[in-house]
Amino acid sequence: MSDKLLIIIPAFNEETTISNVINDLKKCGFKDILVVDDGSSDQTAYIARNLQVEVISHIVNIGLGGAIATGLDFARERGYEHVITFDADGQHKALDAVKIYRALKENYGDLIIGSRILELKKRYYIRYLVNCLSNIFTFLLSGALISDSQSGLRGFGPRALKSIYPQTSGYEVSSEIIMIAKNLKLLVFEVPVTACYSDYSLKKGQKISNLLKVARKLLAIS
Repeated sequence: MSDKLLIIIPAFNEETTISNVINDLKKCGFKDILVVDDGSSDQTAYIARNLQVEVISHIVNIGLGGAIATGLDFARERGYEHVITFDADGQHKALDAVKIYRALKENYGDLIIGSRILELKKRYYIRYLVNCLSNIFTFLLSGALISDSQSGLRGFGPRALKSIYPQTSGYEVSSEIIMIAKNLKLLVFEVPVTACYSDYSLKKGQKISNLLKVARKLLAIS
């Protein structure tokens, strides 16, 4: 993989999965990996450092948006040209990150989103429902028709990395990133990926009960 590519893994109390996630990425050829430990109280940061990857630790838990913003700032400061965000709970396949990188290199878009929608519809109906509601709200605010607006597997090309500065701190960041991209007239492109949910990872992520709070935060910045 290119020396100008950084993988960002936002992580909060992911000691049970973080080592497998990092090792799988390394096996696929990803060399530069940053774990943003978002105020974990477990061994997430310790495990990641022992696997010889960069680690930035927040003193307190800020939220997914804050962790992604920290990672993007790090990437810009270090001169990276491409960034891929990758969830720490084991739901993504490292090979799908390769697909995202290829789409970036072939200039399919400035912001590449890994869409899990077909897998969600077939096997994870509640997650599918949450995503559909989030997609509708994202469309109303941005005009972007995205099948999986809440995907944590996304790629930033040079123009997106240079210009996307998330302001929200929680899960609403996924929709915010798309809103910023569309406002800046960046090209957003989706690549189909696989969802590898376990009982553990299904407990994570966006919930129906959280949608109203997310909506209010997005309305406040729109």
